Amino acid sequence: MSQQANNEAEPQTHPWKHYDRNRLRPGMSYPVGATEIEQAFRDADATLDHMRMLLPQGDGVFRGGLILLWADWSGDYPGSGPARAANLPRASLDVRAVPSELRQTARHLIVDSGLERAAKWFRSAADSGNSWRASRHTLTLWLYPDGPRWQED
Repeated sequence: MSQQANNEAEPQTHPWKHYDRNRLRPGMSYPVGATEIEQAFRDADATLDHMRMLLPQGDGVFRGGLILLWADWSGDYPGSGPARAANLPRASLDVRAVPSELRQTARHLIVDSGLERAAKWFRSAADSGNSWRASRHTLTLWLYPDGPRWQED
């Protein structure tokens, strides 16, 4: 094998196995892209089964709280339960589109703390004990008219 062949870089892989991105409706924007998400997860040495960029349900009008990020650990149990029966991913992250006029606000929240917190949460999930990993957990970043809120279940 030649020296050149030994030095060739391997193709870059993403910190997720599957990626989906909904087509945007007029007036909606994604606050961040895959590049920012990928960097946060690489920095935290965290991985996902599924990364999704989704449109919110409904018309997207900001009447109350909007979900910006939704992290889901569906449970680490062998082949049973609803998550495994439905073949759902164990670790998934959803980034939700927002009304275009809220894009900069949402981007600021997600880039400044949201992605780092979610990535570290997934990293700590992988290192947690059997009891924690065996059950479902979620971490959600909401944007309300009076500011952001985190919810952890």
